[in-house]
Amino acid sequence: MVNVEGEALLRLFEIRRTLEYDVVRKATLKASLSQLNTISRLCDVLLTEVYAGRPWRQADHAFYGAIYDASGNPMYG
Repeated sequence: MVNVEGEALLRLFEIRRTLEYDVVRKATLKASLSQLNTISRLCDVLLTEVYAGRPWRQADHAFYGAIYDASGNPMYG
């Protein structure tokens, strides 16, 4: 059973990776200058939290949320 669950998890990650690639591609094409600046700033915040060893999930959520918003497709967010 563990093997089947592991395979399902790998398949789920494959789907997620494909969707995330599409989100980022769309965001790079559609993002406004303001959105690009926000994404850059939030990336800096996220990296600061990670490198400092502090909880980073809130910063991660904000960073990826900004990318999802910039994609122009509300279904991603």
